Amino acid sequence: MSAATPFLVGIGLIVLGLGVSLWGFAIRGRSRRRARCPRCWYSLVGTPAQGTKRVCPECGHAIEGTRRLYRTRRHWRAVFLGLTCVLSGLALGSIAKASGKPWQRSVPATILVFLVDPDDVGSGLAHATWDELRTRAAYDQLAAWQRRRLANAIAGTLNDRDVPSRLAALEMLDDLNPGRSAILAGVLGGFIEDGPTPGPPPVRAVEGETITISSHPPRPEHVRHDDLVVRLLGRVGASADVSVLEGVLQARGWTRQRSEALWALAVLNDPSAVEAMCDIPLDRQPWTEVVLAVALFGDRAGERGEQLMVEARARMFPRSYPYLDACSNAINGRSSHVSIALSEVLRQDVHVLSHHYASEALRKLGAQAEPAVPTLIEMLNSELAWRRRSAAAVLGSIGPGARQALPDLERLADDEDRYVSRTALWAIDRIRRPD
Repeated sequence: MSAATPFLVGIGLIVLGLGVSLWGFAIRGRSRRRARCPRCWYSLVGTPAQGTKRVCPECGHAIEGTRRLYRTRRHWRAVFLGLTCVLSGLALGSIAKASGKPWQRSVPATILVFLVDPDDVGSGLAHATWDELRTRAAYDQLAAWQRRRLANAIAGTLNDRDVPSRLAALEMLDDLNPGRSAILAGVLGGFIEDGPTPGPPPVRAVEGETITISSHPPRPEHVRHDDLVVRLLGRVGASADVSVLEGVLQARGWTRQRSEALWALAVLNDPSAVEAMCDIPLDRQPWTEVVLAVALFGDRAGERGEQLMVEARARMFPRSYPYLDACSNAINGRSSHVSIALSEVLRQDVHVLSHHYASEALRKLGAQAEPAVPTLIEMLNSELAWRRRSAAAVLGSIGPGARQALPDLERLADDEDRYVSRTALWAIDRIRRPD
């Protein structure tokens, strides 16, 4: 039974009870302008009046005036039945609350989406509700329209926030993963056009006739803020935002965010960005990320992508060739997805460096590495503990898309190698939300 079931049943009983009570008290017994005896409710339509009174021919009751002839008849049994339903719903809600779980766990996501205030993100208010929405987003329990609505609501508050509060809101958006949103993309594009978040001002020191000006590196929260702005634009943007992200790759002020811009272009998945990505000197960025980002385009990377792989192979050591070959297979069509080719590298007896590159690349792919799940499940049965641990770590980074690996991971939770068992438990927690 779902955690929201008691709450839904309770809400249903309350709504039903209120409706029945209202129906019995004010709707069912309306006179509709028909004269009736207020004692036996016999119809007096057409009964002649005797002076100022009207006598009921059924029970003999004499009625003074006309107002009492049009009274509403109360159906008290229906009213009491409705109130019983209301009390039952309240009792069911109290029982669900007494189970020890936060009340947000029992509330449907649709109600939470309309219940929260976007201004509360990063302010310390209503943190339990936002944390519940963040958890449901991580476990793929929010519909696309719910993610988009939350993202658009938060986007409307970003311009009015200071850096720490905006950073908290951006982290929430990163967890929500809202998909394409023109509203949010416009806000993020504006932040990039304004340049990186300014750091502390330079310090000017005067010693005699010597003037020394020293600058401080940007604060970690500023770097994290700019990283999230670039990363989110790749998720929510469209083809029109390719030029904005290419500007991040070329601008000197965004040096720290070039890696995020590279990955954002890969997530944006617009073939027009391949040329800009392949023009990046391999000694200016970690070449493993450049190669992986281009390989994500598959055969759409074309000749320029194949040329990049040749250039990388000429510059790198042979021990990294298996990783390069896996990315090349995705570009020239020998592999349907780069994650499948990378998972094959993990299975082979390759140099530890290539194994490390492939493992880190699959972790970075996250949910996009879902096509590699069958191969990773086979690796969980390897005789080598470090291969089992590597496969479990990648499956955990994939998240809910690796649910079919849960039986094997649960078996590894009792593995004789403690590092394997810890990694398996972590992966199980990432894949399946605990009750």
